[in-house]
Amino acid sequence: MITKQLVYWTKAEKALQYVKEHGGDDIRWYDEAIESATAGSLELESELRAATTEGQFVPYYQPKFSLETGAITGFEALVRWQHPTRGLLKPIHFINAIIAHKLSFDLFSQLAIKIVKQLSVWQQQGFHQHVSINADAAEFSHPDFFDMVSTLLTENSIAAHQLHIEVTESSLIQRHDNVKKQLNSLRELGVRLALDDFGTGYASLSYLQEYPFDFIKIDKSFISNIETDRTQRAIVKAILDLAVALDMQVVAEGIETEQQRDVLLAMGCKNGQGYWFSKPVAADVATEMLIKQNASE
Repeated sequence: MITKQLVYWTKAEKALQYVKEHGGDDIRWYDEAIESATAGSLELESELRAATTEGQFVPYYQPKFSLETGAITGFEALVRWQHPTRGLLKPIHFINAIIAHKLSFDLFSQLAIKIVKQLSVWQQQGFHQHVSINADAAEFSHPDFFDMVSTLLTENSIAAHQLHIEVTESSLIQRHDNVKKQLNSLRELGVRLALDDFGTGYASLSYLQEYPFDFIKIDKSFISNIETDRTQRAIVKAILDLAVALDMQVVAEGIETEQQRDVLLAMGCKNGQGYWFSKPVAADVATEMLIKQNASE
């Protein structure tokens, strides 16, 4: 009887887990599909925990460029999972599971350590680039977040302004007070802050007033057809004018053609990133890009 109750309880847990991982607010009976899905989820969770312990997550660096000169002005670090059997995986294959299993801070910590050490290597080579890393409320809410960032910078002799943290609008909706406190502390330390995916949320303007951002990143959805779409050009122009008024810098994301670059430059946008310049690359390739740029100057 006890064994049978345990079986029912296990099935109920699996059904609950399935519903939670698929948005919640639902009722679902246990069936074979759930058994298969939750078994895969449990296996993935085990792999993710091993990955955070063994250092399998690595940063890939997408260059940011001056639209005027073509020079590299910095990098955005984007996570990749160097899976022991499946090879290099992009976030689409694991990021939702990272969030569901509350491993966001572990992932952020692992990436931050590697990024700051890479900054130290570049500094020793004579390159003083900045690197930005993405963070959300789940990471900001961790009590060790600020101390970890501060300690990493101090131990590696990196100036705080060389580390940029990008925050998406969606993450600001959650844990409001704690996020605001963390952002203010980071800004006081000297870390630069960027509001990512600007214009895609519901309270973009209020966030600029309320939080100490240095950069606005124009979402790629406003760049995709900027050569021909008058509405996109009007929105981008308004963002650029707003940034000037607020003494903020702007980075345009998702530039994929020379024509997009030319339109943005003519409108007064000075910085951008996207596949027309470069896809995200491994640290050694990013270093080669910096060496090549330095040699040509």
